[in-house]
Amino acid sequence: MSQANRILILGAGAGGLRVALGLDRLLIGRRESPVLLVDQHDYHQITPRLPDVVSGAASPASVVLPIRRLLSGRKVELLQATVERLDLPTRTIGTSAGPLSYRWLVVALGGQVATYGLPGVAEHALLLRTVEDAQRIHDAVGESYRQAAWKLEASEREALGTAVVGGAGFTGVEVAAALADRVRELATRYRLPAGVGRVVLVERAERVLPGYDRALADAAQAALRRKGVQLRLGVAVAGASAGEVSLATGESIRCGVFVWAGGVEASAVVRAPGLPLGRNGRLVVDRQMRVPEHPGAYALGDVCAVLGEGINAPPPSAQLAVRQGDVVAHNVFAEIVGGEPREYRAIPQDVVVSLGRNDALAMVRGVVVSGWRAVALKRLAELRYLEAIGGPGGLVAGLRLPA
Repeated sequence: MSQANRILILGAGAGGLRVALGLDRLLIGRRESPVLLVDQHDYHQITPRLPDVVSGAASPASVVLPIRRLLSGRKVELLQATVERLDLPTRTIGTSAGPLSYRWLVVALGGQVATYGLPGVAEHALLLRTVEDAQRIHDAVGESYRQAAWKLEASEREALGTAVVGGAGFTGVEVAAALADRVRELATRYRLPAGVGRVVLVERAERVLPGYDRALADAAQAALRRKGVQLRLGVAVAGASAGEVSLATGESIRCGVFVWAGGVEASAVVRAPGLPLGRNGRLVVDRQMRVPEHPGAYALGDVCAVLGEGINAPPPSAQLAVRQGDVVAHNVFAEIVGGEPREYRAIPQDVVVSLGRNDALAMVRGVVVSGWRAVALKRLAELRYLEAIGGPGGLVAGLRLPA
């Protein structure tokens, strides 16, 4: 592959795939600018379905798509490698497969779970960013309940039957709801006494879903309570140890499983000397999604912060990454052909929150939707996601996934 005019896309998440899809379409007849997509995996995980793996409603195989299948028939090459270093001044990227040079760069490496240095959280909490994480949580809860079934002491059964989720943002709410389904199923399977089996959701803010519309948050709180989730709002997690979560109030909760969903920070790779970094280590970009003072370099998704948005920036989401991906694809192409760049503007988005098996909430144009309508919207959102990351081929491939 020629390197002189190479377009290098780092990360095959929703944003990275959207850029690849857009450039493949725009560059028809201009293959002097080859596109190379780099990801540590040869599959793309369907992030909205991860909570279904936690609850047991979906298998791991049903939430991943082979990237090469998504790229079939497209002029985009995949390199399976881990990105290790960014050197934007020399236009060089260090990877596990060796150094790569580029003319245009798109950083779409996504984020990682932020533990904020809380003692014991990194060591003792389960995190949810990958399909492997989702399966690990599913298995850990199952093992905890298996052990609880053999305990004679009521206090030990109660502890092992407790799952704590730290952080009630989007991920925390979806995980808590999925765990409520899983816990109810396991308590019945192992014939545990009434009262054994609970999910506790801890959030330092005064409500769940901080950063989202209050009406949606209120509806989510009511739904979680109906599912039996215990809410500890206005209380921060202070730390964790084996089998115990400490709260800032001085209390502690004994538990069999602790899932941390307290926030997201940019991938550690972008924290390179000389790069403009914002809150949570995110790479700062301008309204055209360009990295200032580094010609040809763009960033999008969880890894970036758009200048001027500040604390009013919308929460990270696959939907947002897709919109940014369209802007990046257009602007890279505009550089190639001498066209006019486009600016990214955050606009209110419809939101769909999974609440476990066959349950969901949605906010559509400022109106909260629940029940079967929200479940239908959840499925529609998944189909739109599949089309966004792979076009019609992605939609077909997603529909063929096993249950």
